Amino acid sequence: YTVKERKSMPKSELYILEAYEYLIDRVKELKPRRAIKFLDALKDDTFLLVCIPSSTRMARSIVMGLGKGKNLEPVDEFKGLVCFCSIRDEALQDEVLNKWDALCEDVGRDTLSSACILIAQSELQKPVMKNNGEVDLFE
Repeated sequence: YTVKERKSMPKSELYILEAYEYLIDRVKELKPRRAIKFLDALKDDTFLLVCIPSSTRMARSIVMGLGKGKNLEPVDEFKGLVCFCSIRDEALQDEVLNKWDALCEDVGRDTLSSACILIAQSELQKPVMKNNGEVDLFE
């Protein structure tokens, strides 16, 4: 795909393409015997579930429920509140979710997480607690 074609792709398709290209590059690095062993294991022992939600309601369930295989963090809860719980219109939810994802790409998940924690603490009117220089929620 050309750069122009990639820019016009939906994010979900671009993520799948990038994951595929990464996998192919890594397999190419393997020696033949190791590559065959890897592909056999992939074929026999791996199950892959790819979900590209068709609606905001489904996306909300995925974002809030599955956590992408990671533990749910405060930023995930904040994302759910900002992108879904506080907005009723699904088109606006999609727009806000896209802006959230773009912001996360621009500043990084850790920075966005710290900002969400600071905002939450300011709303709770509690002092900001630091743990070894890192912002953390305090209960």
